[in-house]
Amino acid sequence: MNTRVLQFVGILALLVGGCSEIKVDNFQKWCELISGEDLKDKYAKSWVIKISISVDEDRIRDDFISFLNRSLLKKVQYKVSEMAWIKADELHIVNLSSIQNIAPEIMIDKWEKGLKLALQKKHTDFSDICIYETVTRLFSILYIHNIKFDDNGSVLEEDVTPIQAN
Repeated sequence: MNTRVLQFVGILALLVGGCSEIKVDNFQKWCELISGEDLKDKYAKSWVIKISISVDEDRIRDDFISFLNRSLLKKVQYKVSEMAWIKADELHIVNLSSIQNIAPEIMIDKWEKGLKLALQKKHTDFSDICIYETVTRLFSILYIHNIKFDDNGSVLEEDVTPIQAN
């Protein structure tokens, strides 16, 4: 083979094999990204030269809601069927005080403080960064539903507290 052909093959191989995309499309990778972890080091092949990162906010939102719902349901021992959901870019959660013996204001204050710190980038704990910064970056508002249930699990009364997320 002549030198020009070898150079062309080398450049073609570099262009085809030297580029890679890291897709951030789930809550775990999103947490790694927003907490400052080097995704390129973690997910890219060593031989890749050019790396791009793409973010799929819709899939991350869905995965986050699934995670949050499972986590909250576990905390309330599955006494209700749903604890977190999305409407457009609004996050809705049932206040844990609705099922547990906690004053509603305690959970509302915790969310308000957590979101405020997230907006100021003052969280240092990985899980706090993941939860609160996800809410501030991917949702416009958080609605906390304070619900009173009867003995059969039917809603007797509902009060909703809105908290601006961004």
